[in-house]
Amino acid sequence: MEIHKPKPVRDWREFLSEMLVIVLGILIALSGEQLIETLQWRHEVRETETRLGRELGANAAVAMLRLPTAIHHGPYLGPVFAALVALFGIALLVILNVFTA
Repeated sequence: MEIHKPKPVRDWREFLSEMLVIVLGILIALSGEQLIETLQWRHEVRETETRLGRELGANAAVAMLRLPTAIHHGPYLGPVFAALVALFGIALLVILNVFTA
């Protein structure tokens, strides 16, 4: 393998040509890195969505098993539900309506 000694730049055109090669190399490297990060991020998002879907399904199954108990104890838990709604807002009210309806 031959190694060439660096030559001094003679004019602005050569200098700009060398700078263009360097800038293009950096841009290609950064673009490749960004592409790999994007692909990894998409993979992580897909994996997380799958896991959350499984967890949501399991939680729904447990909620359906507990539904009769919630309906039975509903009148006694009214004040507790009201306090939780006051703390956490309308989102909790919607969830609790499913169990007490």
